[in-house]
Amino acid sequence: MPRRFSYSGATAASDALTLLSQILTTPAMTADSKPDDRPTPLTWWKPLHPPDGACLLGRMGHLELTLMRNGSEWLIHTDWAEERVDTPSWEDLPTPASRLEDAARFLFRDSADALELRPVLADRPVIAKPRTEVTIPGDNDTVVYIGTPLWVQLREQHDNDLLVEYPLERLSRTWFGRNAMDGDVCYSTQTWARLALENFPFLPDYAMTRVRIRNHTKRPLSFTHIRLPVVSLSIYRDADDRFVTEPITLEQKDDGLAAIEVDPLPRDSKHEQVGDRRQPLPSGSLMKALDRFF
Repeated sequence: MPRRFSYSGATAASDALTLLSQILTTPAMTADSKPDDRPTPLTWWKPLHPPDGACLLGRMGHLELTLMRNGSEWLIHTDWAEERVDTPSWEDLPTPASRLEDAARFLFRDSADALELRPVLADRPVIAKPRTEVTIPGDNDTVVYIGTPLWVQLREQHDNDLLVEYPLERLSRTWFGRNAMDGDVCYSTQTWARLALENFPFLPDYAMTRVRIRNHTKRPLSFTHIRLPVVSLSIYRDADDRFVTEPITLEQKDDGLAAIEVDPLPRDSKHEQVGDRRQPLPSGSLMKALDRFF
C-alpha cells in the first residue's frame, strides 16, 4: 500500500537539570483548568460519513490524512507534516486533485458510505528513551509514566473490515535484546519518565502507560532505555479524555532479565475501552526490558 512520508526536524539543546525540574514539578493544567479547555481526541476519532464525492483532510500528530469517497471506492493518501499538530482537526478540501494523484484505492462491491477511525498502539514493542539516565537503588521500586505514539486504523464501519493503518508519528527502528541473536526489532521514541500523570501535557495522539519498575537486585539499577510491550496493551479513555493503557510492572532480576506483567485497571476507575490489544502477553514473560546505552 502506498505511503509517502517526508520528515525533517531539529532538536535544540537545553539545560537538562532545569528542564527536568520543570517537567517533574509543573502540572500541565492549573487548578482552575477544565478538560473542556483542552483539545479532545473525541473531535478526531469519530466515524466519517462524507457525501459522495466529498474530500476531507485530517491532521493529528505529524500525520496528514486525505480521504475521498467516490461511490463504492475510497481514496486514501498520507503525508507527514514537519511540525506536530497539537489540536487535531478535520476540514473539507474543495480541490483535492493534487493530494490524490498517488492515493491508495479501496474498492467495495456496494457503496461504503462510512469509515471508522480507531486508535491502536504500535505493531511492535517500543523502546522509550528517557532524556536523562534513571537510577533505582537496590531493593527499591518506583512508578513512572511514559507516553507512546498512537496509530490510526481505518475500518469500513458496517463490516468492521480493516483497510489500512498508519502511525501518527514516524518512529525509527532499533534492535533491542540480550545480544545480536536474542532480541527484537522495535520502534524507538524519546520521552520523559514522569512521576505523575498530571505532569504530562495533554497529548491527544499519545497513550500514557503507568510503569512500575521493581529492582529486586542488591545493586543500583541504571537505565537509559525501557522496552514497552505495547502490542499487548489495550487503549482506554479516562475521565479527562486522555488515552491510557493498562499499567505494567517490570521486575528486574539478577540475570539482567525482567518479569513483565500487564496489570488490570482498578474496577472503580472511569475508563472506557476504545482500542484492543494486538496480541496477549505470554504468561510468565521474562525478557530484556531495561538497558543502558550511551
